[in-house]
Amino acid sequence: DGVLSREEFSEGYRQYFHTNDANTGDLEGFWSLESVLSKLDPQNMGRIDIIEWSQLLQIEHLPALTSRCRNQGPLTQAVLSEGEIEAANAMVERIEHLAQLASSLQVRLMIDAEQTYFQPAIDNTVINLQERHNREAYTIFNTYQCYLKGADDRLRTDMERAQRRGYRFAAKVVRGAYMVSERELAELEGYESPVHNYLEDTHACYHRAIDSCLDAIASGQKTELMVASHNQRSVEHTLTRLQSLGLDQQCGVYFGQLLGMSDHLTYLLGANSFKAYKYVPYGAVGEVMPYLLRRAQENSSLLGSVAMETRMLRQEITRRAFG
Repeated sequence: DGVLSREEFSEGYRQYFHTNDANTGDLEGFWSLESVLSKLDPQNMGRIDIIEWSQLLQIEHLPALTSRCRNQGPLTQAVLSEGEIEAANAMVERIEHLAQLASSLQVRLMIDAEQTYFQPAIDNTVINLQERHNREAYTIFNTYQCYLKGADDRLRTDMERAQRRGYRFAAKVVRGAYMVSERELAELEGYESPVHNYLEDTHACYHRAIDSCLDAIASGQKTELMVASHNQRSVEHTLTRLQSLGLDQQCGVYFGQLLGMSDHLTYLLGANSFKAYKYVPYGAVGEVMPYLLRRAQENSSLLGSVAMETRMLRQEITRRAFG
């Protein structure tokens, strides 16, 4: 259930980290075992929660933590240098400015997902933004790629974190755009691919993510959802679940498709008073083409729907021309 006893946590901590402050870079003792336990279990209840532990792992504190590592491993190698931390803080300041502007204009800022080796840093930034800006409104959305095997756990953990810490949870769910490169990198580096092995597993994960968010909305939890999909089955699944849960068009569920793709879904949703949006890549051609190529690769399985859209266009032209 994501909870350890103080004894279990202490045993694991001693296994991986030096508990003696001497000869470490943790000059202030932030990561001493006693200090960590007091932060994670201030009431001395004897329970250490994994969500609270993850909340403690802020980027600027990791150099001091890794200085305590008994063995040099991936965490030690990945920690940022002092200069990199300064650059990361400057990036956070820039995106904080965007978040403040979005909040003042009462619009939503949806932060996209990237490759798995970028995603932890993105998540860390977004969670902190949500905690600051999602207290009174749904300003900051994080993106969940459901072609990843860990998507279920990540979504569930973030929803639980938002509920515990008292801010509104806002999610955009997508299938994912880096399937080929993720698998190639996993094979090259010799680790298990983070991407689902079969397309149907991705579809199932996508629908579970939708269901989790809709169930939260129906139960009164402060949650909003953007269903970003060109897949007709997923849109129909969402509409069916909305109806079964008694949720109307104003419940905080949105739909999004790229401009020029699955227009029949967008128009039908809009005609039935659902909040449907067209996503428009903006920028110089050389800058947006890689993005559009990834979208085309991601949605190659939907090319079969082009014939249906063409048929619908012909029918509409005929209707308008001949009545």
